[in-house]
Amino acid sequence: MIRRIGWTLVLLLVSGSLGCRANALPVKPSAAWSLTSQDGVSFGSRDLRGKVALVTFVYTHCATVCPLLSAQMKQLQDEFGREGAFGSRLVFVSVTVDPPRDTPARLKEYAGQFGVDLSGWTWLTGEPAQLETLWRSFEVVAYPDLATMDAPLASASHAGHGTSVPANYAVVHTTKTVLLDGAGNLRAEYIGVELPRARVAQDIRALLAELDGGH
Repeated sequence: MIRRIGWTLVLLLVSGSLGCRANALPVKPSAAWSLTSQDGVSFGSRDLRGKVALVTFVYTHCATVCPLLSAQMKQLQDEFGREGAFGSRLVFVSVTVDPPRDTPARLKEYAGQFGVDLSGWTWLTGEPAQLETLWRSFEVVAYPDLATMDAPLASASHAGHGTSVPANYAVVHTTKTVLLDGAGNLRAEYIGVELPRARVAQDIRALLAELDGGH
């Protein structure tokens, strides 16, 4: 069933559905979680409290979708940085869908390629079971494409623990970015490769106004 869902997502991308759909959602509480940041320290839902958070799901060996999303989020980082909101009231989070290869050091190196301001943009990895719990909470599907592997994928959990994994393979995953309010509630989601920058900025500003008491 998971493979069928994953390939459906791939076919949507290949068939030209490269735009991004923004879905306004009712207030939906998200579950508590804790992962590991690019600095190797614990980072979780409690660290987002009191801030608006834009969260996406990527992996550093991706050559297509993920760099596009990261570059678009960098533009939003710069826009809200100029306004003084980024890093203080607004934060970004990129969660890996490829924990065997995306170690904290790898994530930090990758973030540097985009000129990311790590004071307000956190990159997360962790044990597969931890990540899968988070993925499920945001209805994200992710799994390695076995047909693209140059060797069998080890069953052990995290590459940072000395596990040997193939160097080359693709990961099939849902292309989704979500927006959380200051209470950690899911408020909007954006499906697809291209973020609608004006819409995302508008949604962020609406939630920032909520933080300021302007409900």
